[in-house]
Amino acid sequence: MSASAPNNSEEIVTATVKTEHEQATGLVQEMGPRTIGLLLEKSALSRLELGGRATVIIVGDEVGGEHSGRTNLLGTYAEGDSVRFTFRYADADDYEKLLTTGLGRKFNRRASFRVTPAIDQPITVDITDSEGTQFRGVAMDLSATGLALVIEGDMDLTSGQTLQLRFSVAWDPKPLNFAARVCYCGMRDGQMRYGIDFVGHQTENYEDVQDRLVDYVMKRQREILRRGNQVQESQDAE
Repeated sequence: MSASAPNNSEEIVTATVKTEHEQATGLVQEMGPRTIGLLLEKSALSRLELGGRATVIIVGDEVGGEHSGRTNLLGTYAEGDSVRFTFRYADADDYEKLLTTGLGRKFNRRASFRVTPAIDQPITVDITDSEGTQFRGVAMDLSATGLALVIEGDMDLTSGQTLQLRFSVAWDPKPLNFAARVCYCGMRDGQMRYGIDFVGHQTENYEDVQDRLVDYVMKRQREILRRGNQVQESQDAE
């Protein structure tokens, strides 16, 4: 899932798109995975077709000066008097570098790049409900704002139920503690899966704890991108 644009209280970030024949500047609306979404005027880039090549350039302190990457147009979507253009980075390294900037961190905090834990680094979640009952689950994916998990044993959760979560992630030995709420319950792949949202105002030192989780999410994204690149290079070599 991609992260949404900054709200009005945050700094607006713009990007310039250059093609062989045109150039336009728009608002950065979303990032990921390996994509960037820009809101442009409806008349912009009228000659650019799906799959067409474009260079996306972002300038400012958020990206440490300037970030430039070759992309292909993945799709467009009309939004009132504007059009949202989604571009996919041709080189995963360009997107990986963008993730490491302040802009990448901002979009990760806002929402909702979800990553799956590495197979050899599963994330076990210690759970305490409002009555003090303790049990465990396993995180199937997670983001800066929540996670999906399956419960070990016979415990069931209900939508709206409040919980306390405690878990550790790779590269950070200190446990993370979140107040949380169940927002979704449903079967997937033969297992009951629960969607969990973190509750910031009930979590002690929420911004600090969330920052540490963002670090994990960003590192895991880069790891997935690198492995995807290696697979693609191997297939190309064959």
